[in-house]
Amino acid sequence: LKKNYIILKLKSLLCFSISIPVAIIFILAYPFIKIRVGIFDSSRIAHFLENSSKYLLFKEKKFFDIWIVIHPICNLFVLKSFKKKMNIFEGSLAKIFYFTISITNFFFGKKNPFYIKIDNVIHFKYWKNINKKLKLITFSKSREFDLKNILKTKIDLSKKIALFQVRDSGYLNYSFPKKNFSYHTYRNANINNYKKAVLHLIKKKYFVVRVGRNNINTLNISNKNYFDYSSSKLVSDELDFYLAKISSLIICNNVGWESIPTFFNKKIIMADGVLMAYQSLANNYNISFKKMIDNRTNRTIFLKEAIEKKYISIDKSNEFKKNNIKLVNNSPNEILDLVKEAIDKNYRSKIKTKKILKIEKKLKKELSRYLKK
Repeated sequence: LKKNYIILKLKSLLCFSISIPVAIIFILAYPFIKIRVGIFDSSRIAHFLENSSKYLLFKEKKFFDIWIVIHPICNLFVLKSFKKKMNIFEGSLAKIFYFTISITNFFFGKKNPFYIKIDNVIHFKYWKNINKKLKLITFSKSREFDLKNILKTKIDLSKKIALFQVRDSGYLNYSFPKKNFSYHTYRNANINNYKKAVLHLIKKKYFVVRVGRNNINTLNISNKNYFDYSSSKLVSDELDFYLAKISSLIICNNVGWESIPTFFNKKIIMADGVLMAYQSLANNYNISFKKMIDNRTNRTIFLKEAIEKKYISIDKSNEFKKNNIKLVNNSPNEILDLVKEAIDKNYRSKIKTKKILKIEKKLKKELSRYLKK
């Protein structure tokens, strides 16, 4: 172990020493060619897809841009697809460019012209049909034929496919065993609350496939039209995307994984929603949010108060605790209603009364006003 540690340190030292002349070249070449370096968070699929897509949508031709990935890579199929569209480096080259940015940051600070700054939020009007616009994730006819043959061994492809995923701490605990991600646990949900909804989809002739990686919790459903792909030997980076491509709809909570089907403009049924202020990635969502309860008085916190006190922007477990807010998961019946509303026109027409439509209109207006700020 000590030997490996020394080798890693020597490699880092070598990369740093190479990055010094590289930084000098960047500076000297700037009047003629504007070279920049950006860092992708490749550890989680939502960040990886969102940032790379936003970059490609608003790419400026006057720059020669280099991208690096220095985290664990959550999906190698995505990385391979992105490499066709942009200059992405990993390994030792990524380390050299990382140190180059660190050196230029030391001299230029926040105004470093050699660093690409990009945030995580893409407005839904840009995200809609984004894969058609960018042609990032594609499958040849022969490859589709092979992937279908793999899936046919476990999934009835003649039926409509519904993908199902509920967040727990399994993926992060497995991928980053040394990092404490407890600040994200407010996004977790109880998988058993989704059983009624899954069974209803099966009753409505859907084949339901559970997706994800390293899930802790399981849903005990013994039905020929339900398959837990996430714990099977079929799991692959490429199949994750192909399943999303051929699916009809998605049922999930705030898991992050839903960015894959959103990429293909699929209908998302999201229960136990949180991060209310940031749900602007796509307009093809049916969302039911977790309830906010004031722990001191045990009363429900309604939207107006949540907006005024900026509770809808909270994104850490301890922040909810600090504000004496308890989050309550959606009940099995609430999740079932959400699914019925999304897939059944007759059911939708029964519940869309004039009063409800008036409330929805007001809700959209208030949220739009908030998002503009």
